[in-house]
Amino acid sequence: MTSSNQSPIIILTSGLCNTKTKVGTRNVLIKSDTKLLRHSLRVRQTTANELVLEATLRALESIARYSGRHITVMTTSQYVVKGVTEWINKWELNGWRNANKKPIPHKDKWMKLKSLSDQLGVHWRQLSKDEEPKLQSSLIDASDIALRKGAFQHSVMLNA
Repeated sequence: MTSSNQSPIIILTSGLCNTKTKVGTRNVLIKSDTKLLRHSLRVRQTTANELVLEATLRALESIARYSGRHITVMTTSQYVVKGVTEWINKWELNGWRNANKKPIPHKDKWMKLKSLSDQLGVHWRQLSKDEEPKLQSSLIDASDIALRKGAFQHSVMLNA
């Protein structure tokens, strides 16, 4: 439960990747009543799924000390939302293998994400296709800056 002096924390995540070059950015927006942090990191040799998984994991790691606050993670990624809320239980039961008996990629990241999610009591929300443009416009600026400048990391902290 959120007390009056502890504003909720909203996390928006995305991973954008060029499938030909395998260069992309992982993007995070963390917002409370008083702070706004926007972070983008350029990554090579990756996939969109890996980027959004990593973005979400890093965001939760950065707010781990805020246990007890209402925390919501919003993303357009079904991979992350269903992965951490549904699929992970099946993967664990199946020895970290998927339905095709292949090993689950990034097992260590999934385990850490699930642990942080449970510890923080995270509420997960997959954004609809109608909500996707709003999320993308919130995150894409940081991504564009990182890619245009060839920067590997771009962070901005703003007072909300």
